[in-house]
Amino acid sequence: MKKSGRPTSLAAGNYLWSVITRLRLWWRLIRDPRVSQTLKLALLGLAAVYLLWPADIIPDVIPFVGQLDDVTALLLALKLFESFVPAAIVQEHLAALRRRPQPKAPAEEDVIEGEYRVL
Repeated sequence: MKKSGRPTSLAAGNYLWSVITRLRLWWRLIRDPRVSQTLKLALLGLAAVYLLWPADIIPDVIPFVGQLDDVTALLLALKLFESFVPAAIVQEHLAALRRRPQPKAPAEEDVIEGEYRVL
C-alpha cells in the first residue's frame, strides 16, 4: 500500500494512463496548426539530432540502458516542446483528452433494412 491508501497496482495504472495521456497530448500538439511550425521543427529536430548523433551519454551497445538515454532525451524534448506551446492550447487539448466520448445512439438514417431469400 502507498501512503495515499491506494494499492500499488492502481497507482501504476494511473501512472501508465498519465503517460498515455501525455503522449496523446504531444501528438495532438504536433498536429495542431495553431502551434508554430518553427517550434515544432526546432525542438523535434534537436531530439532527432541527438538520437542520430554517434556520441551518446550511455553507449547503445549496453542493452536496454543504452536506449534509455535516447528515450529520455526524446521525452525531455517533447516536454520542452509542451512548455513552449501557449498554455491555452495545451489546456484545450488536455480538456478534450479528459472528456470521454459518449456512445452514439444509432440514428434512423444509420439503419439499413433488407430482405433475403433462401434458394
